[in-house]
Amino acid sequence: MTRQRPREDGGRRMRSRWSLLVVWAVLAAAVCLLGWRAGASGQTAVEEEYWLTVKDSKKAAEIQSYITKYPNGTYVSEARRLLDALKPPPAPTPSEPSTPPAPTPVTVELYSKTPGVKFMPKKRFLARPGETVSVRASKEHYKPVEKDILVEARDPMVVNLGPLQPLQAPTSQPTPSPQPVRPTPQPPVTSPPPDPKQPPMMQTLPYRPPASPRELTNSLGIAFVLIPSGFFMMGSTTGNPNEQPVHQVRISTAFYLGQYEVTQAQWQAVMGKNPSSFKGDPNLPVESVSWEDVQEFIRRLNARESGGRYRLPTEAEWEYAARAGSTTAYSFGDRQRFGDYAWFLLNSGGTTHPVGQKLANAWGLYDMHGNVWEWVQDWHGAYASAAVTDPLGPPSGWGRVSRGEAYVLRWSPIDCQDGYRRSCRPDVRLPDLGFRLLRMVP
Repeated sequence: MTRQRPREDGGRRMRSRWSLLVVWAVLAAAVCLLGWRAGASGQTAVEEEYWLTVKDSKKAAEIQSYITKYPNGTYVSEARRLLDALKPPPAPTPSEPSTPPAPTPVTVELYSKTPGVKFMPKKRFLARPGETVSVRASKEHYKPVEKDILVEARDPMVVNLGPLQPLQAPTSQPTPSPQPVRPTPQPPVTSPPPDPKQPPMMQTLPYRPPASPRELTNSLGIAFVLIPSGFFMMGSTTGNPNEQPVHQVRISTAFYLGQYEVTQAQWQAVMGKNPSSFKGDPNLPVESVSWEDVQEFIRRLNARESGGRYRLPTEAEWEYAARAGSTTAYSFGDRQRFGDYAWFLLNSGGTTHPVGQKLANAWGLYDMHGNVWEWVQDWHGAYASAAVTDPLGPPSGWGRVSRGEAYVLRWSPIDCQDGYRRSCRPDVRLPDLGFRLLRMVP
């Protein structure tokens, strides 16, 4: 027993030594960690102080100096954002001047309502749509006439020269030879402009009825109603902003307008197919046709009927016919009667209906509200503020105007009014979009 004690004492001393070494190692590590943290904290404080001196600077070089010194710093992202904000905007690249469209051949057919005078020889020239050109025409026994016209994107254009003045017979000859009896042209009937002190109202110009029936039907069975010339106030003060300003429009020439929207049977007779979404009755209005499709239909119809002069109505002609002499927001007066005149959301069942089933307006036109929207000729644009005659709309634009609402129209006093308008790209085809034809008076 006595011999083993030294060995046990030696073990205790060895364990004590190891314990001391572990303690010293832990203390050394703690000292190193504290020193590192102190250094890092000091470095962060220096970086933050540097950042505070440059962050409000308006000089890109000072912001860049922070990024260069602290590429991985705490505020590098913010510094880069400030640096980007201080960079000058790139200089705009000079755009090439737009090349105007090339002139295209335009045929102008000139006529006058002077008794005994029919269409004159056609004039053909090169012009761009939107340009104003001067046309000179002459007719035997009448004085030459010169008139400025605005070139439209349709060929041919038909221009009314107005009444022609007869040439005076020569008086120097003692015995003039007998002259053929020529009708004396009647002086043009004019109407004074409306009194500005009176409220806006529809005014119909006195006119001499042309040698044309009140109604006619063409070879396709399309019925037309004669619309007289006149004045009206176009637009609405209670509708959407694009219906303003309300302004006076003069429709100087009578025209025929389709009594009904063009039907699927009539479209198929010309085009050979029926693109409509709703089918089952040939008297349903044709729809799902673009403005460009309609122009092709009109081109073929004019070629088929050489005496016909068909086109889409202008926006002014359409609204003038829809108002039918009324001065109210609805041509029939009380909007509570809207369902008697139109197929819309509350009575259509979500589909189109055969034309002519609702009541006609005062001029005998059916479905001027509801059933399908109707393409018109104009590009969409702002209204003129002054009085205008036979407006054609802007020479170009993004969308063509459609009028008249459709079977999906929601019940809204604004959307139901005669002045309501919308626009679509001319190549778009929609199941609520059709058209109504205009035929010019010979």
